[in-house]
Amino acid sequence: MYRENLQKNLRAVRRKRKLTQQVAADFLNIQQCTLSKYENGKLEPDVETICKMALFYGVSTDWLFGIENVDR
Repeated sequence: MYRENLQKNLRAVRRKRKLTQQVAADFLNIQQCTLSKYENGKLEPDVETICKMALFYGVSTDWLFGIENVDR
């Protein structure tokens, strides 16, 4: 359940911010293909990367996992 929420929310918040995968990947210091795999559920980010993503997108880690239902 949380894995599906993570991939869905990562893609949704990036698109809402009108960012390309490359821009987000550059900030996170990862490859664009790695971010794509996170968004498609083929790979799971480590805790440090999840925290960086939350800070970059301005959301909580709980929101990324779908634990809190707040529209950001």
